[in-house]
Amino acid sequence: MCASKFAIFVVMSIFLMQNLLVIFSVSESVRIPQPDLQVSTEDITFSKTQFSVGEYVNISVRIHNKGNQAAGTFQVRYTDNSSGTFFPPLDTLQGCPEYSEITSETAYLPLIQGVHIITIIADATNLVVESDETNNRASIEIYVGSSQNTITIEHEITPNPCKMNENVWVNGSARLITGQPASNASVKITIDAIGKEYETKTNENGEFFYQFTSPSKVGKYLLNISVNSGEFHGFASDYLEVKRQEYPNLVVREISVSPSTPYTSEKVQISVVIQNKGKENATNVLVEMLIDDSVVGSDEKEKIDSDAKAVSNCTWKAKKGTHNVTVRINGILSQASKSFKVIERTTQSLIPQDMGVYVVVFVILCAVIFVYISSKEKSMKFNHIRKIIKKRDKRKLSSSVSVTDEKETKRGNG
Repeated sequence: MCASKFAIFVVMSIFLMQNLLVIFSVSESVRIPQPDLQVSTEDITFSKTQFSVGEYVNISVRIHNKGNQAAGTFQVRYTDNSSGTFFPPLDTLQGCPEYSEITSETAYLPLIQGVHIITIIADATNLVVESDETNNRASIEIYVGSSQNTITIEHEITPNPCKMNENVWVNGSARLITGQPASNASVKITIDAIGKEYETKTNENGEFFYQFTSPSKVGKYLLNISVNSGEFHGFASDYLEVKRQEYPNLVVREISVSPSTPYTSEKVQISVVIQNKGKENATNVLVEMLIDDSVVGSDEKEKIDSDAKAVSNCTWKAKKGTHNVTVRINGILSQASKSFKVIERTTQSLIPQDMGVYVVVFVILCAVIFVYISSKEKSMKFNHIRKIIKKRDKRKLSSSVSVTDEKETKRGNG
């Protein structure tokens, strides 16, 4: 009896556990629809790259709703860590659909020279219930210079976009408000996202040059440039975009042999069509053409653009037998190949195949000449016979006249 009760208990326990697991898995797979407003440093843009005391600047920020439900009306707040700043009231936005974005804008008036940290908060008054409330804010650092002590900075980042771990140059020039070059000024270049800071100085012409290695991760990085020369200051910012490394992809599209069935010792042309199917241009491409694993020709291409094609050719003296053509690109053997056969030249093949038409024409011409000559000879022979018959008839006629004359003479004498 106890054993049967224990068995019933075990069966019921297993049944309950299975149902609990099903309920738990269903609850995990069902995601409650909620909005999720997000903002990052890369979403913040300014109407200027130089900031001066008492000069308005427009700030724009893209706010993303990464949630699976639309967000209703919410407010955006702009703050500055400095008290010497004027911001308008909260910017109210009339909602944002799911998986989309919306832009907020405001006017910014800095009143104090120095470093300012601008912070932007989406849904600052918590009007929207979100799936994640921790990703609603982003901050960015700018430098506000004196209207009289501002250094104007012009700069260029090359290459931009760049690849991961690639050498990047920041070149620029700095000038005082008077137009004179800011010579021997201190230049500081920072990438806050990766905690990198680089320092250099301007030359006598106010120019600066600096090389550094790009970040090792794909992304968009804010790059700040500050120039200081005594009481003069300048600040500029830009974005460095790091893209994923792309490579060329060289493939053999076609291999051709001409003539297709050559004779022994005949010159054969091998042609290879190469295509770059990658997104990166290929440079210094070495194409080697092999017959039976032996190199018979090579060609070097200085550049093959992305999605472009290039043709390489070589000649080879044919040897009897069946042969196989393969291609090696930059030392890597392609899977493409082409087989062809070289045949021995015989008596019947002394005349090249492309001369067949001329032979036929020649035979027809000879036949026409023969017919013409034969008809000419027959005509001459016929004319000769006619002359002989004509002479014979003439003689007969002459002979007949003579006999008649003799008879007449005899008759007269009688």
